[in-house]
Amino acid sequence: MSNSDNIRRVMLWAYPRSLSTAMEFSVAALDKIHIFHELYNFAFHNGEDKPTDRKQSVLVEGFSYRCVKETLEKDYPGKTAIFGKDIAYALDNDYSRLPRGYQHTFIIRDPRKTIPSYYKAATECGIRFDEWLPSSGGVKQLYDLFVYVTEMLGQEAIIIDAYDLCNNPRQILQKYCKKVGLQFQDKMLKWKPGNNDHWYILYKKAFFTEAFKGAAMRSREFLPMSYETVDMEGLPDYGVKQIEEAMPYYELLYDKRITKE
Repeated sequence: MSNSDNIRRVMLWAYPRSLSTAMEFSVAALDKIHIFHELYNFAFHNGEDKPTDRKQSVLVEGFSYRCVKETLEKDYPGKTAIFGKDIAYALDNDYSRLPRGYQHTFIIRDPRKTIPSYYKAATECGIRFDEWLPSSGGVKQLYDLFVYVTEMLGQEAIIIDAYDLCNNPRQILQKYCKKVGLQFQDKMLKWKPGNNDHWYILYKKAFFTEAFKGAAMRSREFLPMSYETVDMEGLPDYGVKQIEEAMPYYELLYDKRITKE
C-alpha cells in the first residue's frame, strides 16, 4: 500500500447470519468501490495455513492469510474506496493478520435469530452444525475483535444492528457512510440482485451457497424485520448453549450501536 494512498478502506466484520452479505450488496452498489467478500473466511477454511481443526475443508494451494492481507493492502487505481466484508472468527484470534489502513466496523444481530438460522441452513446442506460454527456462534470472537480495534487501535466503535438496518435503512446507512468516509447514495437502498461478480468462484459454486447465501443473493433491498422471538424447538443442546454464551457479548455490542436518532 503506497504512502500516498488516499483511498477509503473499510472492513465490515460479522458473524454468520447477521445480514452482512445484504449489507455488502448495498455497499457494492456505490460508484468506484472495490468489494471483497470473505477473504479471511476463505483462508480460514481453505488456505494453506488454515487452522488445524479445519481438516474437513478443501485446501487451495497458493492461498493464505498472508495473501489476504497483501490483497487488501494493494493499490486499486480508479477506485475511491475498498470495502471488505468478513467473519471475525476467521482471524483465528491473530490480529497481526489485519490489513493496514482500514477502518474496522461491525454488524450484529440477535443470536436468538442467527444461531437457529445457521442450524437450519446447515441442516439443509448437510453440514455438521457443531463442527462448523464456533462457540457463541462467533459473537464472542466479534466482541474480542471489537475490543482490540477500539482499545489497541484506538478506532471509534462503529456498529450496526441488523434490526435497525432493516427497519431504518436510510438513516442507518447515512450515519454509517458519514462515519467511514463513504458517500451515501440512494442506490444503496435498492440494488441489483446477484451483484456478486467480486466473489471467488468457489463461493459462487460451493454446495452450501444456496442454503447460506441464496436469500441474500436474491435480495434487492432491506425489508422490515420483525422482532418476534424465534421458535427454538428442535435446536440441539449445543445451539442452546451457544445462545447462552453469545447473549452477554451481543448486549455489550448492542449498547454501542449506531441508532437512527
